[in-house]
Amino acid sequence: AAKKPAAKPAAKPAAKVGAFDGLADMLNAGDLGSLTGDSGQDFSLIVIAEIAVKPQVREIFEDAENSLEDLADSIREHGVLQAIIIRPIPGPIPFELVAGERRLRAATMAGLDQIPAIVRELTDEEAEAIQFAENIQRKNLTQIEIGNRLQRDLDNLGNIEAVMAKHKKSRAWISK
Repeated sequence: AAKKPAAKPAAKPAAKVGAFDGLADMLNAGDLGSLTGDSGQDFSLIVIAEIAVKPQVREIFEDAENSLEDLADSIREHGVLQAIIIRPIPGPIPFELVAGERRLRAATMAGLDQIPAIVRELTDEEAEAIQFAENIQRKNLTQIEIGNRLQRDLDNLGNIEAVMAKHKKSRAWISK
């Protein structure tokens, strides 16, 4: 059963500096977390076939360094680590994806029938704003941060082959 989102706190005035500043204010929420409610405990397992996916701003879901197959391998090994966000909709398919299309695609590739999902009652505008915010607010690791992690793994594991096996990456990827 879908839970109702918590009452939204009053919007906080903010200095408008960038194009996306004040997005939360636009949604009458103190922060996007109040809409998504991603507490790490408020999710359900939802049948993937019951989730409709409509076109969104993101059109490219993988590149040479971030393949869906790599994410699917990680899901097979560790499960889905972060729930997707869906909303109930009328019609034969009861839910619509709001955020997490890469996770949903990779879970399907990994052979999962169900996926952890946060279910929220959202207007079209709220759903689009959350989807857009999730994509533009993402900050990938820098090359230095990745390199530092790989160096720690090399120091602990002792050889490049072990690091390659641990991360399921090629020698070329590790070297880069």
